[in-house]
Amino acid sequence: MDLTEQIRNRDLRRLAEYLLAIKLAPQDYLILDTETTGLGNCEIIELALIDLTGRALFNERIKPINHPIDPKAQEVHGITLEDVQDCRDFLEVWDQVFKLIKGKTLGPALSRCWFFEHILG
Repeated sequence: MDLTEQIRNRDLRRLAEYLLAIKLAPQDYLILDTETTGLGNCEIIELALIDLTGRALFNERIKPINHPIDPKAQEVHGITLEDVQDCRDFLEVWDQVFKLIKGKTLGPALSRCWFFEHILG
């Protein structure tokens, strides 16, 4: 796991602990974090599902099927086509992801937003 992943995982655990501590999230809450090939019409190339204890239930890079990785998106997340070329595609991971999210409340990862940076520190 590289430093970027370690920082993101730490931030996701902090968010989960915060949500649990203030009881904003129901017990079936999962934090959803994604990276995509770009904005708009794009594909997920990394997906993580984190429970309220901070445990990663799913954390995997995903090979895009129909969309190349936009250079501007790559500047943000650092994921290249070479990084995902040997990964499973979304159709291959969907059954596993669906079993994890079925009946759950999903919320976004807030690790990069102003609220997380300035309020939760």
